[in-house]
Amino acid sequence: MATITTRNARTDRWRTVRALTAATLAVSTFQISTTTAPFAQTRATSKNQISAARTAQPASGPDIQAFAIPAGGSIPPMPRPPPRR
Repeated sequence: MATITTRNARTDRWRTVRALTAATLAVSTFQISTTTAPFAQTRATSKNQISAARTAQPASGPDIQAFAIPAGGSIPPMPRPPPRR
């Protein structure tokens, strides 16, 4: 089924698209031009911080388990949770 659109309706549609495009471009330009603060400058980590991170032991608990993909590349299926009552 073909839709019948008048010439004026098509013209109004493209006017709307042009207006939205112009508004988007104006907002983007405004945001770029008002960004005057420089981005955060960060320092390199010190050797003390790196060595402290290496010596930290991972937390152990019943809910933390190691995960590894076997050499074959297949991942075993997850066990199903017990049914709710």
